[in-house]
Amino acid sequence: VLAVAAPRTGRAAPPAWGPLERLVGAWVADSGAGGLPGAASRGGETWQLDLDGRVLVRRDFSEYPATAAGPARRHEGLTVVAPAAKGGFEAHAFDNEGHVIDYDVAAADSEIVLTSRAAPSAPRFRLTYRPAGAGWSVTFEVAPPGAPSAFRPYVSGGLRRAR
Repeated sequence: VLAVAAPRTGRAAPPAWGPLERLVGAWVADSGAGGLPGAASRGGETWQLDLDGRVLVRRDFSEYPATAAGPARRHEGLTVVAPAAKGGFEAHAFDNEGHVIDYDVAAADSEIVLTSRAAPSAPRFRLTYRPAGAGWSVTFEVAPPGAPSAFRPYVSGGLRRAR
């Protein structure tokens, strides 16, 4: 039997999460999602520190009612935020539709922005959180392939702390 163990080196301290730490907790999405077409009827997300505070994990869901175009559906996602090798933070997002999106993360007191990396033939995504009272204003935008800076809102809304 061969046992393989990770080398025992000094444990680095968890990162200083700064403004990202304000996202930790459970959040309920405002219904109506900003009045954009195709808005979710119900949704929410949780953010929690994991792996001894070394990663920040977001789990989110949105439920969409049935329409003339299709049946009701539920979208679920998992995002892992971690320190980036170049400094700052990066995120890797996965969802139940098969998407995998890599983001660069910019965190300031006035906003937290996850922006996907540009690829020549793929859309680009931007998820922005702005403090709004005791909660957050959230906007998810998409830029079409070939126009990586031409972001347009896809869905927006608010988050309030779950009770």
